[in-house]
Amino acid sequence: MRRDFVTNLNIAVYGSLPLWLAGTLLFFMPAVFLCMIAFFYSCVQYVIGARIVLGMEIDDSAQFVVGAVPFSGAAMLMVAIGAGAALI
Repeated sequence: MRRDFVTNLNIAVYGSLPLWLAGTLLFFMPAVFLCMIAFFYSCVQYVIGARIVLGMEIDDSAQFVVGAVPFSGAAMLMVAIGAGAALI
């Protein structure tokens, strides 16, 4: 496994960017569909990034993303709940 912080950060930011941009438009009702498309596009970006950074095969990187995306989503949810509880 290659440890390159800058490359890892680039893949994380570049993979998340479509979802972040779509999330800023969620106050428009049709943007919910755009957000779903951006989520799947982000997953594709993560699969490509896992192949580059971790040197995985395409099947292994897809399984890695399928396992990592729900875990990171749950972690973000816990952070949001904690931040919301701190504001109360």
